[in-house]
Amino acid sequence: MAAARAVWSDTHRRFSIDPKRVYTMGFSGGARFATAFALACQSCRITGVMAHGAGFPAGRTEDKPPFLYFAAVGNADFNLPEILKLRRALETLGADFKVEIHDGSHEWAPPGVFEHALAWMDLKAMQAGTRAPDSELVHRLFEQTKAQASDAGKKGATLESYYALRSLLADFKGIEGVELKDVPARLEAVKTSDALKQARKDEQREMDRQRYLTETAGRQLVRFGDAQPDERRQLTRDIRSTLLRLWRRSSSSGSDGTLYTRAFTQMWAAGIELGEEALDQERLPQAEAYFELMGKAIPDRPYPLVHLAKVRIKAGDKKGAIRALEEAVQQGLKNPAVISEDPELQPLASDPAFRKLIDSMGSTK
Repeated sequence: MAAARAVWSDTHRRFSIDPKRVYTMGFSGGARFATAFALACQSCRITGVMAHGAGFPAGRTEDKPPFLYFAAVGNADFNLPEILKLRRALETLGADFKVEIHDGSHEWAPPGVFEHALAWMDLKAMQAGTRAPDSELVHRLFEQTKAQASDAGKKGATLESYYALRSLLADFKGIEGVELKDVPARLEAVKTSDALKQARKDEQREMDRQRYLTETAGRQLVRFGDAQPDERRQLTRDIRSTLLRLWRRSSSSGSDGTLYTRAFTQMWAAGIELGEEALDQERLPQAEAYFELMGKAIPDRPYPLVHLAKVRIKAGDKKGAIRALEEAVQQGLKNPAVISEDPELQPLASDPAFRKLIDSMGSTK
């Protein structure tokens, strides 16, 4: 927060910034912080937040946020259930928001979604009178949103149709040059329909399925770090079995594959984050255990083994660090720069085994 305030002061000292059109943006933990900063810095009067892949910090949605909120999330992002819950909460609070679900996993949204986010913020600025009207932009966005509502209705995508109609009414009301005469009745018809009730139930069922797939293994991962040897061995077997099963099922076609992808990446990210947390706290044995667990859980995922090497260097075990990097190469690590240019691995630079390993990887790709 101190760093963000320093950036705020520096940019406002250097540049001419419209105080009525200031936005924050971030991805994953950065999305949470972009939102946290907008909530915490009341004197900043942030106009809007563009959040990718995550929502509010610790689910803080008790009150209507004093800023616009655009959330982008991939359909295979493990945080999709969180964003869907957030969408419901923001709607209940009467907030100004828009949620866009794109094809993808836990990652920044594609360029087109960035453009949609910026265009929506511009539209809301016109609606608020803080940006000069742009009839061409208004017409383009209005036609796009109408088409979304119409296409979703034809496909039977009731939730998509509902939120497009809601956007027509909430985002274009009061803007000159648009005709909304029939929109309230259309929105009310969808809002009170049995199809929407069923769509919300289906949405909740998908969220419940993801929770069911990850709940037990998630608790096991938390216990794993401080478990005694016998329990840790059993937890290792159970967690690896779950990860492998989810990983294999993630290649299924259709919505099931997307569901299993979300569940797998949720568990994968949780294991890595628990290892990083232990490392930050200098709990090296726990960090080593987590990275070793994740590094050997499934094939072709070498990066936890690189983290494992760093932990072993901190623990004074250079030979163990070399072994971890050798395993990473066997698991598919191909780019020698990943290890040769990492400052945390430089204590190995003079080791002949380390140099031999880099040479064996060939040129940087």
